[in-house]
Amino acid sequence: TTTTTESTILKRRWPERNEFNRKPNIEDLQNFNSVGLALLNKHNCGSIMDFRLANGINAIQGEFPWMAMLLNARKKPFCGGSVITERFVLTAAHCITDDLRMVRFGEHRISTKMDCTLTVCQTYVDFGIDPYQKPVIHPDYRSLNYHKDIALIKLNRDIDFKLYDHIAPICLPTKPSDYNIRPKDNLILAGWGLQKYDLYADVLQKGELKIKPLHRCKNLYPRMRIDNSKLCIQAGSNDTVSCHGDSGSPLFWKTDYKIGWFTKQHYTQIGLVSLGYGKECGDFTSDPFMYENVSDSMIWITHALYKAYFNY
Repeated sequence: TTTTTESTILKRRWPERNEFNRKPNIEDLQNFNSVGLALLNKHNCGSIMDFRLANGINAIQGEFPWMAMLLNARKKPFCGGSVITERFVLTAAHCITDDLRMVRFGEHRISTKMDCTLTVCQTYVDFGIDPYQKPVIHPDYRSLNYHKDIALIKLNRDIDFKLYDHIAPICLPTKPSDYNIRPKDNLILAGWGLQKYDLYADVLQKGELKIKPLHRCKNLYPRMRIDNSKLCIQAGSNDTVSCHGDSGSPLFWKTDYKIGWFTKQHYTQIGLVSLGYGKECGDFTSDPFMYENVSDSMIWITHALYKAYFNY
């Protein structure tokens, strides 16, 4: 009986924090490109509207102003993304195709051009792709296993955040505390992706997810290359899952930042939808699935921003 009890205790060992999301060391932070970092910190980011999240419910208009929608030649959405500066969008590498034509911002309800609340109306805005700078795909991206499935899109002009005050960037993880995700923390997913029965959501959806130890996904998907470039994510109690049209959409959570003596919170993007390996739309089984780990690519992001900004 003693042996069985000890064995059970060993199997229930609580994983180390870095099994969820590797925290950066000082060298990682020092290797951020200073110009790229300045571009990310140029504007206020990740503003929080205080609404309670629930599964599969419509987002409040303007709740997530960094949401981007990638459009094809027929102006049909096929992937998501996030605004990270006035000129750049972060998305999944597998979303960069020859059919990519433009990026839409400020969208809420797809079926209407103008979205209105009781007090305000807003219209979506379409931006083209910079003709002199192709989208930048992570050099280690592998289409066979979605390794480093992350990319940057440079727009053909800057987003004027004052003119389009319903559009704003999300924060990226630039300080150690941004990486300190705990199992109890709520991660938020937003997108218009395909739902059950392959139907697109007309209105932006939102839901909660939880992070799991990386070895859970390694054991479930032994044929896939799973390392620190991935996050192991599981549906929360409200059964939120990502679907095909959600690819590139941001996964984010609330992090602290200081203004003088005061500590406030904003949203920081920690991942993006890459592949829900082993998941079908509407499949709410208990198995976790994988997201691209944005924090693991921050050195590349800051350097790529610098080079793409100046068209190097």
